[in-house]
Amino acid sequence: MKDTPAFTRPPLPPRETARTRRALPVRIDAGLVSAFHETRKRLGLGQSEMMEIILWNALDKPPLSFEPEYAEKIKPERSS
Repeated sequence: MKDTPAFTRPPLPPRETARTRRALPVRIDAGLVSAFHETRKRLGLGQSEMMEIILWNALDKPPLSFEPEYAEKIKPERSS
């Protein structure tokens, strides 16, 4: 898939083991599911890759699990 102004691919980790992945079981309207699968097949993407692209762009490109900003964001607050 080529990047477009609306949808850019998230950055890749330096190595695959640097990434933490989690499952997200959801129920979505059948029309959206059909459009999702048609589009991802046309673009040659897997389901997880397509969903990561959509979510990353829709959520204003938050830090990913392998990026230092993510570790800072989830670090527990210290009580004073």
